[in-house]
Amino acid sequence: ISDDPKCKDEYVSYIPQVYKFIIKKDSEALFQYLFNVETKNMGLDENEKTRERINRVVKALMVLEVE
Repeated sequence: ISDDPKCKDEYVSYIPQVYKFIIKKDSEALFQYLFNVETKNMGLDENEKTRERINRVVKALMVLEVE
């Protein structure tokens, strides 16, 4: 996928909403948003591994210093 020019900006549309959650320090809403993107929008499996991975991503994003 990364070599396909049509997919280059595939995830750009998610950035504004993710940014809003980071600014608000709303980790629960960010988790739910990312979980829904993966499971509803992308059709990936809803399982414990997905939840654990998203939790790690949310924790990493929540420590960012953004303005």
